[in-house]
This record gives sequence, C-alpha cells and structure tokens, in this order.
Amino acid sequence: MGWTPGAPPGCIRVDIWRWLAAPISAILFPANRRAARRQYPLVSPDMSGAQSALFKRFRSIVPRPCRRRPGLTALPKPYSELSPGAQAAARTCFQKVNDPVKDWRIIELCILKTVDYDTNKLPNLFNGNVVAWGRSDPSYNCYAYAIPTTPLEWIGNRVNGPGDVSLRGDRDLFSLFTNQGWTDIPVTLSPLAPGEDRAVLYATRGPQGFMYQHAAVWTNKGVYAKMGELGVFRFDSINQMTGGDFGQVVKMFKRVAQ
Repeated sequence: MGWTPGAPPGCIRVDIWRWLAAPISAILFPANRRAARRQYPLVSPDMSGAQSALFKRFRSIVPRPCRRRPGLTALPKPYSELSPGAQAAARTCFQKVNDPVKDWRIIELCILKTVDYDTNKLPNLFNGNVVAWGRSDPSYNCYAYAIPTTPLEWIGNRVNGPGDVSLRGDRDLFSLFTNQGWTDIPVTLSPLAPGEDRAVLYATRGPQGFMYQHAAVWTNKGVYAKMGELGVFRFDSINQMTGGDFGQVVKMFKRVAQ
C-alpha cells in the first residue's frame, strides 16, 4: 500500500495508483498472472490471483477522510512575544510537528537552527550535540541565566531598546557575577574540578576593545546557555557558540559548590 507523505496522523490517504499497480498489471497482462497468483493466495477458487489481491486490499482497509492540517492562526505565548524574525521561524517550526506541547524541544531546536545557524550568525553551533533545555522567553537573557539573577531579567540593552538592568560598562557586568559568588579566572580549557562551574563570556573585538555578546555556564554535565530571547540549550562544548556574532571566549569566572 502506498501512503502519501505528510498525511495527518490517524488519517489514511491512499496513493491509489501505486496501491493497485500490481493487481491491475496482472489483469491486463496475462504473463503477470502466474506471478500474481503466487504473491496473493486465492480468497476463493473462483478468483484469480489478481482478483483476490484486489478483494483483500479493499476489504482490509476503511479509509478515513483526510483533512488538511489547519494553518496556525496565532502563535501561543511566549512565541507570540518574540521578535518578528523569531516569530516567523516559530510559525514554520510549529507546522513541522504533530503535537506542539509534546514536541516543544523539536520546535525550540528548529527555531534556533533557523534564526542563528541557517543565517550563519553562529556557524559552529551544531559542531556537537544540542539539546533544548528550556522554552523561549524574551523576558530574560543569557547573562541573567548564567549568573543567575533573581528574578530573571534582561541585562544590558535589548536589540530594540533598553533592558531591565542597564550596564554602564564591562565592570558592571563583571560585578553582577562576582556579587553572586563567582571568581574571576584566566580563560582555560582545562577539565572542571568536581563541583566546579565556570561562567564563560564571549565577545567580539570593537574599535575600543571587547564588546561582550553572550554568556554560558560550563558544568560537569554540559554547557548551558540561554540563547538571547530563544530557549535554553545544552551543548557539548563552549566552542559551539564561538565565531560569528558571539566572537570568542575572552573571560571566565568559576564557582565551586559548597
């Protein structure tokens, strides 16, 4: 039986020509009747192999009508609160899953790939495993997640305006980490000690020095980062977020669990 790709779950859409090709061929061309008789056991002695095949096929299914999956009329929150580009990606990604509630991780990965990887903003993003860990949320960013702040807020400027916590310079950003128990350390790729976490800061180089773009948390269980307004993801390596818009790792802090 041939099934048309993309039929909604629970719906039978028969590719009728492919489904009936072998039996019809056996009826029209006598040379194929013997092969059809071997392939399809007779339902009754009065039936040829091809007739038996047709009978069995029509008897074995009760097709249900197929309806086109309705278009997404409105994005649910928090996706409806994302920027226009991320909303467009979300609309496309929602159409690729059967159950948006159950398949939210697939949706989050699809949005991330569409917004940051397919546009070459982060070319190394998928040089390793990426797992969706938390849903998109435009109310806080990577710095708030990495520190973390209570409540979670948007630290620094948003793309289209001021954030919740203003920064006058790099020192303000560093102070947010040190005030929460992080210790400034040199950038290192050495293995983590038991119970150790590292906050990893990424920056591009501007006319007057580094311009900080992103932060992640490196733990013994993986690297976690809130990707702007998008979701939280777990990565294999801190290097997956290097290159492109985030630049390179230029600063680290560490904190050891008590």
